[in-house]
Amino acid sequence: MKFLTAIYIVVMCVFLPIYMKDGYHKLGEAKGLAFLWISGIALGACVLGIGIYLLRLKKAGKQIDKERLIVTARKGAFLLAFFGLSIISLAFAVDRKVAFFGLDGWRTGFLTWGFAAALAFIIAFWGIGSGKFSKWVAAISLLVPFLMFILGIINRFGIYPFAINGRNNSYLATIGNINWFTGFLSVFVPLGAGLCYREKRFSKGFFLCAIYELVGLAALFLQGSESALLVVGACFGLLAFNGLRDRESFKNFLCQLFILGIAMESAGLLYIILKSSYTYEDSILILTCARHVGLILAAAAISLYRLSCLLGEIKASFKKEIYRYLLIGVAITAGVVVLLYVKNSFSDDFGNGRGVIWRISAMVFSGESFFQKLFGVGPDCYFAFIKTDKEIARVVYDAFDGARLTNAHSELFTILIQNGILGAAAYLGMIFSSLWNLMKIAEGMNSEEDTRLAMVFALPIGAYFLNSLVSFPQTVSTPYFFICIGMGLKLMADHRLRSQK
Repeated sequence: MKFLTAIYIVVMCVFLPIYMKDGYHKLGEAKGLAFLWISGIALGACVLGIGIYLLRLKKAGKQIDKERLIVTARKGAFLLAFFGLSIISLAFAVDRKVAFFGLDGWRTGFLTWGFAAALAFIIAFWGIGSGKFSKWVAAISLLVPFLMFILGIINRFGIYPFAINGRNNSYLATIGNINWFTGFLSVFVPLGAGLCYREKRFSKGFFLCAIYELVGLAALFLQGSESALLVVGACFGLLAFNGLRDRESFKNFLCQLFILGIAMESAGLLYIILKSSYTYEDSILILTCARHVGLILAAAAISLYRLSCLLGEIKASFKKEIYRYLLIGVAITAGVVVLLYVKNSFSDDFGNGRGVIWRISAMVFSGESFFQKLFGVGPDCYFAFIKTDKEIARVVYDAFDGARLTNAHSELFTILIQNGILGAAAYLGMIFSSLWNLMKIAEGMNSEEDTRLAMVFALPIGAYFLNSLVSFPQTVSTPYFFICIGMGLKLMADHRLRSQK
């Protein structure tokens, strides 16, 4: 079973990102169907494998590890609840065919969510193995995402090694438009940061992961979407919180801060030198990088690292609680500033048109029946429900010149409409319970593998969620998010079972 789950992850990371049927033309449909085939075959193989495994246990007079199953189910309770509530949402959907297979061009219906959730639970129970095998799985799985980072960077400066049908400045690598690309990066860049953070400082593994992370961050700053700031904020906010648990962890965080600074400076220098070739409009992020903020950040990280080493040598105490309270205060202040900015600048044009989309989405939710508010109108049935309401359909037609509106451009808002209040609550529970448990494991003050590994999965979960607040579910990011959920649950279950012994 571990071999099957490992093969699924490798195929997802190696094949799906590069798969294109007709270039960028109907790329969402192509990748959506590819994911359904990959995950459908993988789930079928896993079910068959589980059946064979149970038969072998029965012949040997043994039983499945009930203790592990119970612990995994408890840790994954919100994941199972989301899956169950999605079935109810499907049963009462306004268009069951669309709800089941997903809307053409997007394919984020029940099959997509269901396959992702079911495989996440299987990964949570069996995992992918350990030792050298798991390291090879990780290395192979991250190779193509690394190539996507490089392609995204050179594409942004007008360099296209491959002729791709339908190419324009909004599309990057073989992933899709910048929103899709940012969603992809919101999983794989934090994953690299987590891997680098867990490695022994200045070891061979550390430098390899640092290169991966640096290139990924540079791609994030250069791609054009300002939602990248949310990815960086979530990733380095979680790293800072964990880094303030002791002096050695703080040094690890400062190494990450240095990598961030170098990535910003690299992106800024590329922009300054090749500005005439830059193929997208300037963003706050790239302009900030061009002002050498990254260089200042890197210098500050080096200075604090040396100061921390000095304080360690003179046995100065590390004020963990004070530092963390200061960090929380900064985070709250930043949150308040952002909320005030949104409140004062909100209009239909806000967030590249998200203002009008969110206003219409509020109309959609208010137009649902009480039952639909609880359980939703069906997976991927946002547009199908709009068609049932003439007034809302007219507003959408006028706002978008006849183009269809398929989601709320906020994953949580979309889930609220499509899966209802209960589905959205289960979804939030899945994310925050995973983050809470992983961050608690990462608080361990020893060198246990699961202590160092917890941040690897916490970072992409947190970064994906924060970015998804202004984005939408898609097959080049959401399935990878569920894989991280599954791997995180496996770590939680392992940690819990070890602590009981």
